[in-house]
Amino acid sequence: MKNFVLVCFLLFLQACATTVPNSDSEVMLTSWEWKLNSLLIENMMTNIHDVKKNSTVKIDSDLQFFGSGGCNRFFGQAKIRSNNRIRMEVLGISQMICNDMNIETAYLDVLARVDSYAIDAGSLKLKQGNTVLAVFEVLQK
Repeated sequence: MKNFVLVCFLLFLQACATTVPNSDSEVMLTSWEWKLNSLLIENMMTNIHDVKKNSTVKIDSDLQFFGSGGCNRFFGQAKIRSNNRIRMEVLGISQMICNDMNIETAYLDVLARVDSYAIDAGSLKLKQGNTVLAVFEVLQK
């Protein structure tokens, strides 16, 4: 019984530790709103910079995120671990129907599949394994 309580306590501490920024890249990730530039659709990186001008994501310091798929707004919770590992769970999305939902659907699918990120030269890359799924730039307001 004591071992069970100890294991539960250690798991709780580990879960709490994932919400504290642990690297410069995590601070950068949570400091800006990001605009989607390109997205992996059917195994092809597609430039959507001009197609969906409102596709964005913002992760705050509490690791809650929100954004737009170009038509619908969404929000969720992220978990960040060491070595730029990330999990993003979309918890809610508005239900508007727009003309072209293909890119938005692919974008939300990417958010569910991402397992790591990289930031360099003002660019955010969301990845699954070694595959880049989406590329963002800092949103200039």
